Amino acid sequence: MLRSIVSSIEFEKFRRNWSENEQLSVSLLWSLEETQRLASMVARGNSASRFYGRSRKLSVSLLWSLEETQRLASMVARGNSASRFYGRSTGREPF
Repeated sequence: MLRSIVSSIEFEKFRRNWSENEQLSVSLLWSLEETQRLASMVARGNSASRFYGRSRKLSVSLLWSLEETQRLASMVARGNSASRFYGRSTGREPF
């Protein structure tokens, strides 16, 4: 009985962790799409030097977006690493 309760608690912890990782993955995908969109706008802006001011603002937005993407990717990677560790420490596969 106690083993069943402990197992249920471990599963619930893993499920919550998985849900958080899934939300981070969705945020990461959105951030990557936004980065690609900004990069394409910057590339088009750079080809026309008369839009220098706008291009400069886009470049700053692109840098911010890249930083956010890196931050999210790092969080997802840490979560995935923790999931692999969970499987090793309990002798179970994470899925």
